[in-house]
Amino acid sequence: MEREADAGGVMLLECPTCGRRELTGDRSLVGLRNTPTGIELHLRCRAGHLVVETTGRQARQRAAACT
Repeated sequence: MEREADAGGVMLLECPTCGRRELTGDRSLVGLRNTPTGIELHLRCRAGHLVVETTGRQARQRAAACT
């Protein structure tokens, strides 16, 4: 029995270095870190720049407190 390939998720990546906004999948993910301020996603844009996005409950609470 063959296993179907996982379609994965898609996210909007905004690179501060080259200014590109692109839809990307899990292939651009190069690392994950769980930190006290949230979950860091380490991604690469198509131009090869490293982009770090922080997500998770802690990050959302911090963002809400700043507005």
